[in-house]
Amino acid sequence: MGELQMLYEIMCEKFKKKRIEFHDGLNTILGTNAGDNSIGKSSFLLIIDFVFGGSTYAQADDIIKNVGEHNICFSFKFENEFFFFSREVVNYHDIWQCNEKYEKQHSMDTDEFCNWLDKKYKIQLPYLTFRNIVSRYIRVYGKDNANEKLPLHSVSNEKAKDARSALLKLFDYYMPIHNLSQQANKSNEELKTYQKAQKYNFISNIGKRDFSRNEKELERLNVELEELAKDVEKGFADLDAEISEEAIRIKKYFQESVDCEVGLNLV
Repeated sequence: MGELQMLYEIMCEKFKKKRIEFHDGLNTILGTNAGDNSIGKSSFLLIIDFVFGGSTYAQADDIIKNVGEHNICFSFKFENEFFFFSREVVNYHDIWQCNEKYEKQHSMDTDEFCNWLDKKYKIQLPYLTFRNIVSRYIRVYGKDNANEKLPLHSVSNEKAKDARSALLKLFDYYMPIHNLSQQANKSNEELKTYQKAQKYNFISNIGKRDFSRNEKELERLNVELEELAKDVEKGFADLDAEISEEAIRIKKYFQESVDCEVGLNLV
């Protein structure tokens, strides 16, 4: 059996019980026997989302109003090694890595922290972020995904195709769809470019009838071009004959002049 990879504990001075420890297997959150069932459970679930990089808990007005500024400390256990962190509700964009006494050492932003969790949990699925995995399936009152009729949506207004794609990505079945989607997007861009070129008359916009008419006209012009080429070739042949005859005449005239001059010299 592999080593455990889990959220180990959450601590806060504002808790009635300062430290909450998690165990291997199923962990449950129960209300009290006093009948105040509606108080605390949802808030604690939002805190769990908060330690996994979420922000809904820190953005809840009633939390700040009724509890005030406070700090959430938490640790993870990966392969028998503990990692300690703390996160403030007010400055929630920064997550502090701590020592075992929860004394702050250095900070990281939420993206860096979530990337770190993605690696530690050995997920690292293509085209899917850690937050997209976790946030989508933490269903708590106060988050915009608590609609039971939209079980796959991360937010209520998410497109259905995006919700389905996220599920396929989670089980690593998305790659064939991604490749087809890339090809479809490329084809759509090429079509848009072609249509714009037609709109601005960079290329002709013709129908089937125009194409057939142009094709016939092209055939006629090709025949005419061939005939012109034959006429030109014949003209060159006639011209060559004329040039040859003129050359012979000039040569004959020149020869006669030479002979006459020689004769005069001999007299």
